[in-house]
Amino acid sequence: MSAHKPGIIALRPLALGDIYDGAVKVIRSNPRATVGLSLIVNLITLLPSAALSIALVRLIGQSSYGGASASVRTLVPLAVPPLFAQLAVVLLSGLLAYVVSEAVLGRKAGLGETWRKVRRRMAPLLAATVLVGLAASVLPVAMIALAALGAARQQVAVVVLAVILAVGLAVLIVVPAGVVTALMAPAIVLERQGPIAGVRRALSLIRGGFWRLLGILLLTGLVTGVASYVLRLPFSILAAVAASILGDRSASDSATVAVLSSTLAYLISGSIVTPFASAVACLLYVDRRIRVEALDVLLIRSVLQDQASGGTPSPVPYRDATPRQAPGLPGLGDPGARGGWDGWDGSGGRS
Repeated sequence: MSAHKPGIIALRPLALGDIYDGAVKVIRSNPRATVGLSLIVNLITLLPSAALSIALVRLIGQSSYGGASASVRTLVPLAVPPLFAQLAVVLLSGLLAYVVSEAVLGRKAGLGETWRKVRRRMAPLLAATVLVGLAASVLPVAMIALAALGAARQQVAVVVLAVILAVGLAVLIVVPAGVVTALMAPAIVLERQGPIAGVRRALSLIRGGFWRLLGILLLTGLVTGVASYVLRLPFSILAAVAASILGDRSASDSATVAVLSSTLAYLISGSIVTPFASAVACLLYVDRRIRVEALDVLLIRSVLQDQASGGTPSPVPYRDATPRQAPGLPGLGDPGARGGWDGWDGSGGRS
């Protein structure tokens, strides 16, 4: 095992191919703590979702609102499971950040170990996610409300202006918030940051690398979106066939089938796709810290300590001081003499 590549990536600034290759490697090398963990978390979140959705469908079916009842019943399987699936994504972003961080050093985290290390970070992670979500949605939602008010008063100009502003604000606020969220989870879990400190930490890491991060995350979203669509398509077809067979004779049964199909679709697609997306986000976090703070030097030091101690794992240094404040490693010299560790490519040169 080389100290410069102890695990799924080489300890140097990462290219897009390195990040995707590392994400695939961590899934292949540790499927229990990636796909298996995703399956467990999705089961825990989506089973209550299915029960709640079916209960709502039955309750609405017993109401006397006619067409409105049918419309709401149709929307339940489309709205409730995705909300719970998103909760699973947030939880997994924290859990898988630990798994990936260990894989970077060539270590294989188990399910129990991952839960013990990360469980106390779930509350700060959820709080930070809600905080970022609220901050990012306030203005777009306000514009949507203004558009609805203008539509109620038949003020076309107000509606058009509000819709344009809502779309513009969504691009300017919601998209950057997605970049913050991607780096926020590893910061909160690995550096033991609180909710607000985790958001600030993500913002500091994004500075100077926003467009690269955005591009990689958008590409990852496209890849995982297509994969999710393909995985969910058979279940959508199943729900459509069931609805056509049952027809209006049993609208509640059709909606129940749609709920179950949607739940299974999110369970399978989330268990396969989420580990890859979370691994990419964590590796982007590692890459930014290597570029900005020379985290690679601290990680190499940890690997060398492991080798010197006969394989006994040393504490992972994600919370340690940056190498600019630490003594140089043997053979690498003083970081200040080379203008910092930025760009070190693992072979004594600069990238």
